[in-house]
Amino acid sequence: MDKGLEKIIDELCKDKDSDYKNFIKNILLSMNSDNKWDQLNKLNELTEKLKNDEKNSSK
Repeated sequence: MDKGLEKIIDELCKDKDSDYKNFIKNILLSMNSDNKWDQLNKLNELTEKLKNDEKNSSK
């Protein structure tokens, strides 16, 4: 595993048990496969657009 990714996982899991660290590691590895980060980013963009549309319509 990439050292940078290990460092991020260690920081996210500070003061947590090994089960939690394994859970976070599996999530990150899963998200890294099949361009799921890109899909998550697209979902975030759509959510932001909906929020902005809602704000604009309530003015």
